[in-house]
Amino acid sequence: MGWHRTGVMVLVMLGCSTTTEDAQQAIPIDETNDLESSLDPNGLFDMDGRLRPSDERVAGFTLPRGLDALELDRPREHHYLAPDVDVDDLVAYLGPRLVTGAVDRVGGGATFREAVPREVRSGAVRLDVSAHPSPRGGSRLTIVELPPERRDLAPGQLDPARVRTAEQALRNLE
Repeated sequence: MGWHRTGVMVLVMLGCSTTTEDAQQAIPIDETNDLESSLDPNGLFDMDGRLRPSDERVAGFTLPRGLDALELDRPREHHYLAPDVDVDDLVAYLGPRLVTGAVDRVGGGATFREAVPREVRSGAVRLDVSAHPSPRGGSRLTIVELPPERRDLAPGQLDPARVRTAEQALRNLE
């Protein structure tokens, strides 16, 4: 049994040793082979495949990269197309950045109801944020700024501004 143990040790030591030729072929980790620095600084995704934030904000919420604004004449509504962004990537971007207790999975997308951007500290505007697949490919993002809550309403009475906002959102989905 002693010779067997010695033979195994010799084989392990031979397999683990390096020669000067091997050491010269090893590539040191520096800026030439660093994965993070090899990414396009203007690219949509980071090294882990997550959407990167842009410099654009809506009601305190930082939009992701890759959005093309749609100019519609609807106050408090913001519409975007993301032709190069899959809806699942967009939903994954929105989830950690919005604080809400109501997320509805609708078809292939999601709607974050009465959400507040996590990065806003005070005076936050509540938002309905929807991410859905676009019929043209990619995805679309809709952000609706909700009116502030009215405290002067009787119990069971609906706020007319919120009703109009909900009706507009339903018309947009048609």
